[in-house]
Amino acid sequence: MKGIILGIIPSSANFVEVKLPLNVEPKQFDAIMNRIKLEFYSNIQPKMKSSDSDFGIVTFNEDEANSIINESPAIMAVEDLIRTIGNPVANPDWASKFWREYGNGNPIVGQGLLVIRNNCDSQLEDYLKEKNLAWLLDFVRATRR
Repeated sequence: MKGIILGIIPSSANFVEVKLPLNVEPKQFDAIMNRIKLEFYSNIQPKMKSSDSDFGIVTFNEDEANSIINESPAIMAVEDLIRTIGNPVANPDWASKFWREYGNGNPIVGQGLLVIRNNCDSQLEDYLKEKNLAWLLDFVRATRR
């Protein structure tokens, strides 16, 4: 797969442009869009707000694009939650901070839960147990439709 380009268009235009290769399969498309959403809300948008910028471009080269489509989107979502909230192994108050961010509508937490809910598998279960976050499985399973 060739690289991916994400362009943040000036605020007056009020949209984000993503350029993808033509040969993207539906499953790959989902993985790419999940990564782009997480990247946008966790890195790009906060940097643009803090610098009063209204234009940015992020590129994922061919190796990064291949890595994105081969990684578990749910594990990537958990890693983004950990980057946002902190290390759950070292912080006994992690769950409280998680629920506070969830209640405040943090888009990284909301998007992370959605990705975890839609991509729950045994690899994710093992990863969550390793990170002392197995209780998240109960939550996402209880909220599945």
